Order: sequence, then C-alpha cells, then structure tokens
Amino acid sequence: MYLQRESAAQSGRSMSPDISFTPSGNFYGSLGTFPCRRITSHRASPVAYSPDNKTSIRAGAGIYYDHFGEALVNTFDHERRPSA
Repeated sequence: MYLQRESAAQSGRSMSPDISFTPSGNFYGSLGTFPCRRITSHRASPVAYSPDNKTSIRAGAGIYYDHFGEALVNTFDHERRPSA
C-alpha cells in the first residue's frame, strides 16, 4: 500500500482507497470495538525517599487501562440500535 501511494505521489496523482464502515459488537454478531480484558488487578509501584526533614523524593509507576472513546462509542451504539 505504501509503495502504491509513493508511486502515485511521484506521478502527481492522489491515491485514496475506499473506506467502509461496518457495525461491530455482539448485537451485530461480530467482535466488539475494544478487546475484552480479563485482568482484575492493576499494579502500581510507588517509591518515596526522604534524605532529610526538608526534602522528599517521590516517584510512581503503574499500569492503567482506559478504553479511549468508549463512552462515545456506547452513545452511538445505543442510539443506532433498532428497538425491539
């Protein structure tokens, strides 16, 4: 695909492949928009160090899961479902 776009650009043409949209989710008999994660524990590792009474050094790292745009997808999904 990249090489086709490059050759089209070098010859002064534009290459735009067709885009299609397909409903997703259990309701439509296909996979969901976001993969299901079965992880129930989220790890976090905080560290604090105080060399004296006036100074403290703190750091932390963690693994957090957030499905970006999930609320938006759910809104459109519920609006477009046919009523039973």
